[in-house]
Amino acid sequence: MKCINCGAGVSGNSTGTLIKCEYCGTTNSFVQRIPFSLGSSSQSSFSQDLERRITFALDHIEHGEFRDALKILNLIEVENNTIPAVYANIAICTFWLGADDFSHLAQVMKFLRRASLVSQNQQELEPYIRAIIYNTCQIACTKNRFGRDLSNCTKALAQTVQIIPEYPERDKLISQFVKQNYDSLVRETWVLIKRDGKIFDPPDLLVSTLTNLVGLDPAVSKEASELSIICLNQKKRNLPDVSHQVVISIRQQIAKFSGMSVDPKLKFPLFFNFIKISWLFGNPKIVY
Repeated sequence: MKCINCGAGVSGNSTGTLIKCEYCGTTNSFVQRIPFSLGSSSQSSFSQDLERRITFALDHIEHGEFRDALKILNLIEVENNTIPAVYANIAICTFWLGADDFSHLAQVMKFLRRASLVSQNQQELEPYIRAIIYNTCQIACTKNRFGRDLSNCTKALAQTVQIIPEYPERDKLISQFVKQNYDSLVRETWVLIKRDGKIFDPPDLLVSTLTNLVGLDPAVSKEASELSIICLNQKKRNLPDVSHQVVISIRQQIAKFSGMSVDPKLKFPLFFNFIKISWLFGNPKIVY
């Protein structure tokens, strides 16, 4: 396979093996094409024409020609919806073709789920699912992210947690991602608070990104967790990109930080909204 960061060739013994690229140092989870025999009771039950087309598709995947492979596999899937390897290889092609906003992840998981449903040995698919999940997280975490890009990456990481809740190697990547990105969002939030005072109205994208980012690992930063709840309360409405469960997890962590079950809030110095001279009257601060 090719390195998910630089495109150099990397190799491993089996799918799911973590391997470091010799050129850029990025850790990849090795994933290869799924053999035609996966989950099928007998190859002889399929026509020679079908086997030939699947062989062509697998050869395309082997050489990184994912669009060509996908065209063949999609046609086969229409004709025969009982072959696990067809669905699974469609998922692999979709993953490698990708999308900048990670919208492809839902399709990848849909086809892996279908492969699992028609497979006689579902455990054989588990390494492929884990490899795709790890590589998705690595792609999200290898570059500095900002604005909508950061929001999309954050939501993609959250989706991987929904798919596989327990995955220590993936969780390390997520924790590093949160640590690398929350500080800039916290600074941006404080700038708005100090500029606008009690009437500050943070943009929806900033609030949802901060909240979802903190929700990946609420214990990383007390300040970031507090500001996310303060901003949500300031909006006085639910944001469609923020789930109720994420808010609950952040509130639970804040309660552990503070020892209190009430939401944090902002306290502004006297006359702050009128003259904004922080050196004389002080800055707003978080209180309970």
